[in-house]
Amino acid sequence: MKSYSVPSISAESLGNSLFECISIDASQESKKLLSRESPVVVQMGVVCICLRGSGSIVINEHEYAIGDGTLLTILPNALISSASSSEDFLGYAIAADTKFMMSIQMSDIVRSYVHISTHPVLKINEEQSSRLMEICEILRRYNGDSDHLFASDIARHLLT
Repeated sequence: MKSYSVPSISAESLGNSLFECISIDASQESKKLLSRESPVVVQMGVVCICLRGSGSIVINEHEYAIGDGTLLTILPNALISSASSSEDFLGYAIAADTKFMMSIQMSDIVRSYVHISTHPVLKINEEQSSRLMEICEILRRYNGDSDHLFASDIARHLLT
C-alpha cells in the first residue's frame, strides 16, 4: 500500500466550474496524491467510487477502508489526515463547490448530513456502480456547458 496525504481541495481548484469529475488511477504518476505533513480541511463535497483495488482514508480522525464496490462521501469541512491505496487502485470522484452542494434539494437534509458524516463509506453492488458511472459520464458532459440553458439544473438534479 502506498501512503499519501491528501492535497488541498478548494473552490479555487475548480476554477469557474461548479463541480469537477476526476479519474483516480494509482498506476499513473501524475494522478498520485501529493505528500503533505499536516491534515487538510476539505472545502467542498467529494463523492468517490472505488472501481478496483483498495485503500484507506482518515476522515475526522476515523479510518475507513475502501475497496471494490464502495462509495465514499466526504462532506465540506471534513478533516482529512491521510490516505493510502493499492498499486492497482482505480476510482472516479466528483468534487463539488459547497455553494453548489447547498443548492441541491434533499428531503430531510439534516438526517442525511448526520448519517453521511458518521458513515462516509457505503457498499454498493455492480449494478449501482454502473448506474453511478453513467451519471458521472453525463455530469462530465454537462460540466462547463455554458451554451446549454439548463446545464446547471441538469447537473444539480443528477447529483441529487
